[in-house]
Order: sequence, then C-alpha cells, then structure tokens
Amino acid sequence: MMVVLVLCRHLGVHFLDKDGKEVKGIGDSLKDIVTIDTSRMNPLVQEAKFTIMCDVDNPLCGPNGATMCYGNKRWYSRSIRRTCRV
Repeated sequence: MMVVLVLCRHLGVHFLDKDGKEVKGIGDSLKDIVTIDTSRMNPLVQEAKFTIMCDVDNPLCGPNGATMCYGNKRWYSRSIRRTCRV
C-alpha cells in the first residue's frame, strides 16, 4: 500500500485528512486518509493507461492477504496489520 501511495504522490495525487491536511501515508497515518485529491495531476497522467505487473498472488485483504503476510516486513505493527486487513 505504501508503495502505491508514494507512486501516486509522484504523479500529483494528494491524500488528505479530515482537516484537509496532507497525510504522510505511512504506518498508522493510513487510517487518517479521508480524501484523495487528483485535481493537480498532470492531464496526460489522467489519460494514461498503466499496466501493472506483480509476482505475488496473495489477495490484498483478509487473514492471508498481503497486509498480514508482508506488513511485518514493512514495519507495520500487528494492530495496524489487523486494521488494514479488512
């Protein structure tokens, strides 16, 4: 998830909390994201099509999801992994 947020930021996406402030997008701050602002993205990026490749076949969510399996390697605490697994 964190990699996706960093990629999106580089493309001009902003992740905001309830007060309109930018969220760091790491660890426990993921739960604070309430708005995704794409208004400042380059129009060429908005029209582009991306092909994403991945060598992992885990589902994203659930007890066997990527967050639970790989979150500990990304410094997510057990409580954050439990929150993100839904």
